[in-house]
Amino acid sequence: MRSGTIALLLGILFCAGLAQLPDLTWVQFLPVFALLALLGRRWRLPALFVCGFLWALLRAGWALYPALPLALEGPEISLIGTVASIPTHDTRRARFDFLPEQWIRDEHSDPSPWPGPKRLRLSWYQYPPTLHPGERWQLTVRLKRPHGFSNPGGFDYEGWLFRQGIGATGYVRSKAKNQRITASHGWWVARMRERLAAAMDGATGATPFRGMLKGLALGMRRELDGRQWETLRRTGTSHLMAISGLHIGLVAAFAFIFGGALWRASGRLMLHLPAPRFTAALAVLAATTYAALSGFAIPAQRALLMVLIFMLGILCGSRIPPSISLAVALFVVLLLDPFAALNAGFWLSFTAVGVILYAMGARLSPGGLWWKWGRVQAVVVIGLLPLSLMFFQQQALAAPLANLIAVPWVGLLVVPLTLIGTLLLLPLPTIGGALLGLAEQALALLWPALEMLAALEPLHALAGTPPLWTVVVSFFGIAIMLLPAGVPARWCGIFGLLPLLFHAPDRPPVGSYRFTLLDVGQGLAAVVETHARVLIYDTGPAYSANFDAGRAVLLPFLHAHGWQQLDRLIISHGDTDHAGGLESLRRGIAIEYLSSSEPARFPGASACEAGQHWRWDGVDFRILSPARDSTLHGNDRSCVLYISAPGGSVLLPGDIEKTAESELLTKVARLAPIDVLVAAHHGSKTSSTSDFVRALQPRTVLFSVGYRNRFRFPHKQVLRRYQREGSQIYRTDRDGSISFYTKPDEPAPFNRHRDKARRFWNFQH
Repeated sequence: MRSGTIALLLGILFCAGLAQLPDLTWVQFLPVFALLALLGRRWRLPALFVCGFLWALLRAGWALYPALPLALEGPEISLIGTVASIPTHDTRRARFDFLPEQWIRDEHSDPSPWPGPKRLRLSWYQYPPTLHPGERWQLTVRLKRPHGFSNPGGFDYEGWLFRQGIGATGYVRSKAKNQRITASHGWWVARMRERLAAAMDGATGATPFRGMLKGLALGMRRELDGRQWETLRRTGTSHLMAISGLHIGLVAAFAFIFGGALWRASGRLMLHLPAPRFTAALAVLAATTYAALSGFAIPAQRALLMVLIFMLGILCGSRIPPSISLAVALFVVLLLDPFAALNAGFWLSFTAVGVILYAMGARLSPGGLWWKWGRVQAVVVIGLLPLSLMFFQQQALAAPLANLIAVPWVGLLVVPLTLIGTLLLLPLPTIGGALLGLAEQALALLWPALEMLAALEPLHALAGTPPLWTVVVSFFGIAIMLLPAGVPARWCGIFGLLPLLFHAPDRPPVGSYRFTLLDVGQGLAAVVETHARVLIYDTGPAYSANFDAGRAVLLPFLHAHGWQQLDRLIISHGDTDHAGGLESLRRGIAIEYLSSSEPARFPGASACEAGQHWRWDGVDFRILSPARDSTLHGNDRSCVLYISAPGGSVLLPGDIEKTAESELLTKVARLAPIDVLVAAHHGSKTSSTSDFVRALQPRTVLFSVGYRNRFRFPHKQVLRRYQREGSQIYRTDRDGSISFYTKPDEPAPFNRHRDKARRFWNFQH
């Protein structure tokens, strides 16, 4: 069972790694290989590998087809369908999933079957009405194909949409035709979660820990603020603020123990049904209820399946080995959702349980609190170290101590109070509210300890994303370290961790640099890396109070490349599409020097002025504009940065327009031809004048633009000007981030991240 499940998993991962899906007709062979896996012992593992591949192929085809027709991307569409999720609200919009059933082509047509994706994610701006799961609506929407940022180290939003089964995103147009057709019907789990969330809001009010209570009870963690997440991350306790496998197991254990005590108190009940069978059924019911409240997240699925298998053994009067239970849980999760294997939580969840079984099983337990609890925490931290460094490039050093304190406090006190209080909110609101108040006080007592631990030197930061081979080798080393105490030379396992912990990051040699224009949507952010230093030019846009390019793009990029400090940050000017990510960047990494053409707008910034020059590792940096006494203002006052080395030159003009370009003509003519130009003002027709383009003679032009941006940048006239000069053109909306590595003796090849990291679910033109 165990080896077969691993073979199935490997087949799924092989399919998930493809840039293009093979012909779906191969799926017809799935029954043949499934039968071979059941009957052919010799070919069981290869057959299960193929079954995993074909099963993933089938599910991928189901999720991706039908795609949104190109003709329906952009125009207004009238849809009839069902609200399929609990809407989330922020200051700007409501966001929800929608299952379209019919569409209305025009005013004179009757509804017809919807030819597009089965599930949509919609946003409703400007005072949306109250929406509930299960309601049927007629909505006027504008849709687009799944599209997200594409950057090294960044979150794959398109992959996330694919795993959620969402085939298009869009927004609701404010039209009189938008109307509720029928009230909520069905969707009882989502509706119950919504009712409980509303009841919790009424019972707790706007308290600091309301978001944590909703996370523990309902798996809704969107109300945790940035500082709370940072404290949890720096102490390695983020897993406690969700309905995790640990919490499911504790709820099942409570139901088993206390239910059994009550059942045994009645001799008559014992005559009808033995206590173990009753308590096993009660534990399954309690665990299933709690998992349903979470929306059946992956950790909850795994824990629930293990509880079901364990309790099934009790009901049948037999004991199922824990490793078999884990393998069965993994097998069932992959059958339900093969692409769950693409989630970091999937690997962390199953690996944590596997490490505990490996390190704690078949041991002569000496008893005591350390063995029963402290050793488990240490084992989990050690066992998950490779995955933590691979997924997040860091590990909380305070995690063992923080979890030693927080896990029993949250699991044995906060979770029972929260869960019982939540379930009592509707029938007995006074009692339920009182229990939630106690749970909140318990969190308030724990929080200062976590903040104190978070203030310590909190993280082991890795020098970039480690190669996969170092992760594999590290697991062999950990397996040796966690062998029973009687095995000699267990300490040798530490050598398996050394390549992971101390691998050298990829750095340009002296005299060269790596330039990356990041994909931040409609905005600008660029990174220049020399042998020992790093510079960022602009920080991209801010999309909301909780989402900006600094947090979503720049910090993951810097972590993936192993940078622990930012040597210089230049904000070309104060527009939000260039400076929106600054505060997140400041909170996430130390910045040695900050400058801007508008320093008064950014505390601690120095003035960016023409004539400034510095040299790093054989690479020259020069500010060309604005002059100290310049009367330029607005976009024209952008910092203009020129970078040069033996391998090539780059010009970053910010958002300058015709006036600033005219003043720069003499300077740039002396620098021509420019090897790489980042087009001014994203390709607006107010920039890139004919004289400026002819003076620069750029060999390559990069446009930082958002997909289907409302300004329709880059302008066609601007594109034609560069094409007449013979410039090679790249665009972030089509290519993702664009990078090149200068080499003194040959032209630098350009890397397009959307091509380099392409998977079959990613956006393709």
